[in-house]
Amino acid sequence: MKQIKKILFLLTIVVLLASTVLTTVSANVSNDKSKQENEREKTGEMSGKDEVIYATLSPTGEQQELYVVNRFDIVKEGTIVDYGDYTSVRNLTDMTEVTLDGNKVEFSATDEKFYYQGNMEKTELPWNIDVTYYLDGEKISPEQLAGKEGTIKIEVDAKANGEHGKTFFNNYMLQVTLPFDSETFSNIQAPDGMVANAGKTQQITFTLMPEKEKTFTVEADTDNFEFDGIEISGVPSSMSIEDPETDEMTGDIRTLSDAIADLNTGVSDLVVGVREMNDGASELVNGSAQYRGGIAELDGSSSELIGGSKEIENALQSMNGSLSDVDVDTSQQDQLVEGLKQLSAGLKEMKDGLQKLKDNYSTAYQALDGAMNGIPSNLTKEELNGLQGMKAPQFTEKEMQALQEAGIEQETLQKLQNVQSSMEQVSSTIGKLATVYEKAQVAKGTYFGTQDKPGAKAALGAVVGSLEETIAGLNEMTANVDTMASEISSVSNGMEGLQQLKDGIASLTKEYGSFHTGLAEYTNGVKELSNSYSDIHAGINEFDHGVSELEEGVVELKDGTQELHDSTKDMPQEMTEEIDEMISQYDKSDFDSVSFVSEKNEQVDHVQFVIQTKSIEVDESKEEEPEKEEKSSFWEKFKALFS
Repeated sequence: MKQIKKILFLLTIVVLLASTVLTTVSANVSNDKSKQENEREKTGEMSGKDEVIYATLSPTGEQQELYVVNRFDIVKEGTIVDYGDYTSVRNLTDMTEVTLDGNKVEFSATDEKFYYQGNMEKTELPWNIDVTYYLDGEKISPEQLAGKEGTIKIEVDAKANGEHGKTFFNNYMLQVTLPFDSETFSNIQAPDGMVANAGKTQQITFTLMPEKEKTFTVEADTDNFEFDGIEISGVPSSMSIEDPETDEMTGDIRTLSDAIADLNTGVSDLVVGVREMNDGASELVNGSAQYRGGIAELDGSSSELIGGSKEIENALQSMNGSLSDVDVDTSQQDQLVEGLKQLSAGLKEMKDGLQKLKDNYSTAYQALDGAMNGIPSNLTKEELNGLQGMKAPQFTEKEMQALQEAGIEQETLQKLQNVQSSMEQVSSTIGKLATVYEKAQVAKGTYFGTQDKPGAKAALGAVVGSLEETIAGLNEMTANVDTMASEISSVSNGMEGLQQLKDGIASLTKEYGSFHTGLAEYTNGVKELSNSYSDIHAGINEFDHGVSELEEGVVELKDGTQELHDSTKDMPQEMTEEIDEMISQYDKSDFDSVSFVSEKNEQVDHVQFVIQTKSIEVDESKEEEPEKEEKSSFWEKFKALFS
């Protein structure tokens, strides 16, 4: 009986306590609701809000979880309304309720800063991230890769997610960071990445500019693969990009362009000069051919000339011997006069031939001398070596790819390649030009000679003087023969006339012997000159051929420098325009932030993305967890008091 009373007493106490607690709780709840309703009756104000989007991806890049932390700058306490396609919301500031009605979020804010979290399921990121793993060149899944040893490669492909979030894709830059533990990874290779050390971790960071899609690659050796995951942050590229210091670069390009323009002008002048020299060389060849023909003709008639002169000499000697007798045959006197006239005519013919030869030779010599003087010689040995050593600029495939990735237009890249091709042609032509120039200098040196060793010019110039002296001698001899013939014709039959004739014939015979000897020496000299001039003429022909090749090479060089000039004359301006265009593409300083979660949200100051792929870890066997004690219900605990 006492036991029953005790139980009833305890039950009464419990009922009374429960009633008191419920009354108190009900009153508090009523007060809280009343307080919240009063607060919601007041409309709050904010100066702006920030959104930080957190996303978790699988190791291969599939989106798994996404939530947004919203931060508000409150300037007036009261009710704030926000929007977002959330599945649930949670207050991160205090214990007050944040309500979600469809896409409408409502809360009361009292502090200067207010935070709440909104969880999203259907919303996708503006970027598609695809991560691929390779082990020793073979594609492998993340699960299979954990704990493996070998050479690994990770490819991170980032591209636009269709039209979804296009505003952020066009205005945001991504920083992709891959952390590698230096205790398990070595020989890390990332050609396009920036390497930073943070303790035992090497961080490889890549940057993806707005509106760009790219695949980033990292290779490394590992003895036990484990990976903490890829960290990706998306931030607005809203900083103003100042004009880079491109004066030096564009100045160098302008210097190159101006130098090519000067080269093109100089080559144009060179074409004119070489063309004139080629014309002079052609005239020289023609004059030399005439000279060679005249020398050959003179050499061919030398034997006839010597034969005729010998007959005259024999006749004079015979007549001189006959005059030693007193009785002189006058018929021989007539024959002598006739012979002297023929000799005079032969000497005149010889003189006329030599005069023509001298005139032709003078013309040819002047042409040769002018052509030799026209050969340019203002290049120094160092400049000539520099010309021969000119090489076309070489752009490697990697450099061209880097320029292309930097945003340089294909048309500009093609011009650079055209410049390279043109410079290769110019280099080849300059090599030929230098070779011809060297040969021309050799010919010029041989012609003019030096102070110690006279050149061919002195010998060739002396020929004119020798011819003039020979012609003068022939004129004098012809006059003497004519005088002698005239005197012999007018000699009387008297003894005085006979003595004069005898003395004149004796003197003429003696003088003519000397003349005949000189004439023989002269014709021998003509023969030597005729034989040696063939070599001179062959050299002149070779020179003419070389000058013709030089003209062709210079014309080809002119075409190359003209093309090069056309390709580079506007390059400084084009390069400046390209740089300005690239800057304008990446300068997003005029971008106004918009909400990621809803177009209805206004006064958005900043939106940032924080994306993380899940780590890849070795699956270690887990220890068995101890069995958890089942929690007892209130009624079971109550009964336990009496057991």
